[in-house]
Amino acid sequence: MNAQFDHYLIIDDSKISRQVLASALTKLGVNQQSVLQAASVDDAEAQWNVLDKTHGIVFLDIILPGHGGGWGLLSRFKKEWPDVPIIVLSSRSDSQSVFQARDLGASYYLIKPFTIEKLQLALQKLAARKGEFPGNLSRIGGDE
Repeated sequence: MNAQFDHYLIIDDSKISRQVLASALTKLGVNQQSVLQAASVDDAEAQWNVLDKTHGIVFLDIILPGHGGGWGLLSRFKKEWPDVPIIVLSSRSDSQSVFQARDLGASYYLIKPFTIEKLQLALQKLAARKGEFPGNLSRIGGDE
């Protein structure tokens, strides 16, 4: 897979989760220098300021330390830049979490742990519909 986005912002308080996702992106052809990482709400807001919002994508863990956590970040980011695709990453597979992510503007919901194939599928689907997020959130991941 060729890289479809110029910047990839990974927001997750788990260093291991960030490293695993960054490694998976590299295996999919993404240049590591285009991957930004944040471990908290404050880090994420700082990285958000350098993200190319016309050609960037965000991976957001919803359980995140800091004011408002991942849910708050999702809401703020989507209000400011509604066309930036945001893939929510979570171990929560309940319908309420998926619906909340959709209602706040998430483009995709990946259930941890997910395979590199499911990550690739999510990226391909988002790249194909760049700029047109009709609100039909897709949910993939886990052992479905």
